[in-house]
Amino acid sequence: MRKSSYMLLLLALFSCKQKPLSKSDYMQRALQSDDYKIVLSNVKRVQDSLDVLKKRPIDTNAVIYEYNTIIPSSIMDVKTLSQVEIGMKKDTDFLKSAQTYIANKMAKDHQDSISKVKP
Repeated sequence: MRKSSYMLLLLALFSCKQKPLSKSDYMQRALQSDDYKIVLSNVKRVQDSLDVLKKRPIDTNAVIYEYNTIIPSSIMDVKTLSQVEIGMKKDTDFLKSAQTYIANKMAKDHQDSISKVKP
């Protein structure tokens, strides 16, 4: 009796298939990933620097440098503080593109791991 119950348990375990993840599942997982949390904290750091700059004078070049190193721009590096402020108004677009990139990377990695397992 005990052997048959073990056999049934093994059969049940191996017959279960995982439901494939959808794009929204990967997007949700991307929000919880460490990579996204790093990007989000970097964007918040630039926003905080802009807030500090409005309250008291600090070196504007430091804020511009911080923006140029944290927020990649395919067009060009910003040169003025007003360009930084305009760019930070688009921070949600940047975060959404980072989330999409991370989700696509997770999906690709998952597909690669599945293809390695299957003969």
